[in-house]
Amino acid sequence: MDVLAIDEKKARQSVKALYAHIHKQQPDQPEAVWLMVHTMRDIVRIRESPPVVLPIKHAIQQAGTRRCLFSRDPQQKIKDLLAQKKAKGIHNVIGLSKFRKSQAKELLDKYDVFLADKRLARVLSKSLGKFYKECRPTYIDLDQPDLQKEIIRVVHTTLMDYRKGSTCAVKIAMSTHTPDQAFDNIRKALPDLLAGLPGGIDNLRSLFIKTSDSSSLPIYQYKDDDHGDDDDDDY
Repeated sequence: MDVLAIDEKKARQSVKALYAHIHKQQPDQPEAVWLMVHTMRDIVRIRESPPVVLPIKHAIQQAGTRRCLFSRDPQQKIKDLLAQKKAKGIHNVIGLSKFRKSQAKELLDKYDVFLADKRLARVLSKSLGKFYKECRPTYIDLDQPDLQKEIIRVVHTTLMDYRKGSTCAVKIAMSTHTPDQAFDNIRKALPDLLAGLPGGIDNLRSLFIKTSDSSSLPIYQYKDDDHGDDDDDDY
C-alpha cells in the first residue's frame, strides 16, 4: 500500500485471523466487518460534514438490497430515464417535492440504501431535515451516459463519518467475503480514507479490523518514522 507504510503480510494475517474467528462463531446472518480508525489528536467538527464516500472493490451491499433514489422534480422524468437506459438496481424514485417527513419511518423500514441525484447536494440536507442523517444518501450522477455503470460504481462504495473524538469506524467488508476480498477493500478505500481524514496521514495513529463482538486486530500502527513532526493541534 503505497499511501501508508503497512506491513502487508501482518495485515493479511490479522484479516485471516478475524475471518477464522467469524467462521468459528458460525453467525446466522451476514456480519459486518469494521475498519477502526484511531487518530493522533481528537477530531473537532464545528459543523456537520457529509460522510466521505470510499470506493471498495467488493460490494458490501447484499443480494436483495433495496435502494431508494431522491431526485429532482418531476420524478416521473427520472423514472423514465432509468427505464430508457435499462438501468437496474433502483427500486423507487422520490422527487424532492413529494417527500414528506411523515414517510421517514416507512422508508427506513422498506429500503436499505438511499441514493440522491448529485445536483441536489446543496439542498438535500435542508429538504430532508433529520431524515438526512438517518438515511445517509450517497450521491449519484444521473448525467452519466452509462447509468448502469454509475449505479454499480455507487454500489461499490461505503460511507465514512469522521465524528468528534479520536476513534471512527467504517464498514469495510462482510463476513460473506473472503479474507482476500476484505483486504482488497481496505487497500481500495485507504487513499480516499486518508484524503478525507482531518489532518490527513499525519493524524493517523492506527487501523484495526473487527466485528461488533470480536477483539480488534491490527492493520497498521504508527511508528516514529511513518510521519513528520507531531504537534498538539486538533482538527
